[in-house]
Amino acid sequence: SLFDYLQKVNGIYSIPILTIIIVGYLTKYVPAIAAKVGLLSGCLLYIAYLIVDIYSPEVFSSLHFLDICAILFVLNVIIMLVIGKLYPRETPYIQEYTKQVDITPWKYTKQAGLVICCIVIGVYVYFA
Repeated sequence: SLFDYLQKVNGIYSIPILTIIIVGYLTKYVPAIAAKVGLLSGCLLYIAYLIVDIYSPEVFSSLHFLDICAILFVLNVIIMLVIGKLYPRETPYIQEYTKQVDITPWKYTKQAGLVICCIVIGVYVYFA
């Protein structure tokens, strides 16, 4: 269907970007080149999967495309961590608050979160 096709196409860029975000948040010594390589390798590996799936669908017939996305996510994390191990940053990355943006918490955060959760549960109950 059209929805499945769009979901598969979105996997080309969404999995590598998610990988970069996760590795970036959880590590301090992985260099920027690892993100670039991860983005490129993630896109190319997923495109290779799509090509194989088109011309030889029996190869991945037992796997859903989300399974492939999970496998490629793990593979991309490994690629980025290996690059970080071979070519680490000289100094650890430290997030600094520059005060360019006000990050004062909104006073209604908990109330709004509770309302949103109730709406989601209500929609689920209504449509179930």
